[in-house]
Amino acid sequence: MNFKMDCVGKQEMERILQAVTKVLLAHPELMTGDSIGALVGGHGMLNLAGFCAANAIADEILKGIPLRVEALNQPAIEMDSVIEAGVLAAKQGGADPSNAALITAALCYIAGSNVRAGVPSGNRKLGALARMKAGAQRGAVAILPTPKANNKISGFPAVHEIYHHMMEGKLTQIDGKIIPPGVTGTPLCGHSTLGEDYIFPEIAQNAARVGTLAMMRAYAGAGLRPNPFISAIFGTAATLEIIHPDSPAPEEFGPSFQIFNYQLAGLAAAKAAGMPEEIHFRVTGERFKTGELIGDLGMILKDIGNPTVVGMIAFYEIFGCFAESGKIGTGGSGGPKTAPIGHVLADAALVLRTLALGGSIEQAIEVIVKNKEGFFDPEMASIEANTVARMVEGMRKGPVSGALRLATEKRTQGAIEARVKKTYEALRQGGRLGEVVESLVRERIDKVEVRGSEIMSRNFGKRVEIKVLRIEGGARRSNSRAQKIWVLDPAVDVVVRIDGEEILMRSFVSDFIPQAILQKDAKKLEAVAVVAPVVGELLVSGHTLVDLEVPAAVAVLLGVHSVEEAAKEVARSGVAISGGLPGCVQKARQVAQLALDAYGTG
Repeated sequence: MNFKMDCVGKQEMERILQAVTKVLLAHPELMTGDSIGALVGGHGMLNLAGFCAANAIADEILKGIPLRVEALNQPAIEMDSVIEAGVLAAKQGGADPSNAALITAALCYIAGSNVRAGVPSGNRKLGALARMKAGAQRGAVAILPTPKANNKISGFPAVHEIYHHMMEGKLTQIDGKIIPPGVTGTPLCGHSTLGEDYIFPEIAQNAARVGTLAMMRAYAGAGLRPNPFISAIFGTAATLEIIHPDSPAPEEFGPSFQIFNYQLAGLAAAKAAGMPEEIHFRVTGERFKTGELIGDLGMILKDIGNPTVVGMIAFYEIFGCFAESGKIGTGGSGGPKTAPIGHVLADAALVLRTLALGGSIEQAIEVIVKNKEGFFDPEMASIEANTVARMVEGMRKGPVSGALRLATEKRTQGAIEARVKKTYEALRQGGRLGEVVESLVRERIDKVEVRGSEIMSRNFGKRVEIKVLRIEGGARRSNSRAQKIWVLDPAVDVVVRIDGEEILMRSFVSDFIPQAILQKDAKKLEAVAVVAPVVGELLVSGHTLVDLEVPAAVAVLLGVHSVEEAAKEVARSGVAISGGLPGCVQKARQVAQLALDAYGTG
């Protein structure tokens, strides 16, 4: 039977749309299968704390306060108010003192602040200022954790390697045993040829190099792909705990008092890690010299205190604002793969820097919109960001979260409207709720396959075609939880064509990947590198549940199903991706009930 919507039908659908939209936008925590409400207290991740800090920093910037660390002969400088605001907001968002300090320092830096000024009296450093304002205790690089990447390591490998080289006399040609009394610890060394031309620059470069390489070996030994970005920062920070970081480098490295030893360490570390000389800000293409970036961040990290793993994840994600993130090892929330909802923080850096450099809210919105277009699934990435922005707005409003919400509002509302219309028309024609959900899930997978193939083709310079053949749970575990919650034990079959050559990857996650690594099969490893980001996109699909919640709510409002029936049906039908996650039945039930309440009072 053909279905043609009449005037009454349009009015009914419009009422349903209003009810469903009202519920989902008023209760952002219901938009996701993740426990985003816990993030308000800092449990699990600190991206909400990061956005709160970004809002506070942006407010200070828009008041005209300069982001400048200065060595003034006075107890306070203007920059103090910016840092205080950022730290307070981060704490309100659930960050402890050291994590609040790290997040604030990183955001101030990406907004344009310098990291140090002055030698020696009145000396100020961005990391130390943030730590002091946060009330955090001094830490040490050896016990700092790296961001979690399944496993994690600490800065100990860098410190260990540097000190071994130090004790073996391999960091500088100067043998301290024969330095006469009265030289060490005085300007005869600290501000003269001995220190400034020999000891400091030699240790800066040699220690940063060996410390960075040690971190990369440790990553590999822990079963992790070595992270160039984090390894270089830790190698630099461990070096700066030893040398006089504020001392100017010899003129062979540049004009006097323009190049300093912390920068030499950063340059050496970046080179040792194999990083490009230059990286670029997403969308704008603004250039950053990688060595200088690493030197600056190493300076921040050595002074920051004792951040925890979640603080380090937030730090890492802030720098997902670089286009080369996937190559250099910064956070992944800048794209193209949608990050888990607790990781979304690169957007804060994109907006904050735009505003800090004099851009308008409209320009910041444009930057976000353009960046989301580069994702595997721009629609879902936008909805996820909108959810995060709305959660932040309920905690600490400001221009950063406001711009992100506005940038993603149209796509979010459009996604809800499209699903209401599709479900309404299908059910009015006698279709099943389960069929609607299955169709939406298939559309989502198809989109990721097509766009993923396009993006990976560009990234690898080859023609790539990816097709997902199977997604379900219970690949290797027999318990019912693993069977139902597919992301805990994914059974995924994929076929990929690379320049026309087809590779069938049965049990991609459970068998193909470990076999390729254990066998050291170059061909299989390349195939894994091509396919992994696309499968990874689907693995985190529970960050947004509109494909389940909207159909469930429409079915209830049309009287096709009860609230309980609709929730269970959409979860069963959507098991291929979002339906196989814990809590999806509960979220669909809540949305359907609230929509029913709103519809009745509308």
